[in-house]
Amino acid sequence: MEPRDAVVNEVAILPGVIQQDWDALISRGKSIGVVHAEDVAHVVRDVELTPEVLTAVSDALAKLGISIDVVAVPSCYHEGAY
Repeated sequence: MEPRDAVVNEVAILPGVIQQDWDALISRGKSIGVVHAEDVAHVVRDVELTPEVLTAVSDALAKLGISIDVVAVPSCYHEGAY
């Protein structure tokens, strides 16, 4: 296993993180270099969000070159909202 693979799997082993959701988030993030905070929140929706968990997720994404966009998107811009 390469170090990069270890980072990808680091968060997936957290209780409550669905592997398929994490993999999809990583895939999207790698393709454009950024993921929305709402998407990250969806992936960790069943995890107790302690400061340590938030740091682990943020660090894992950063190590993969993926930024988290924390700018709120107005609901009128969400798919299917218009």
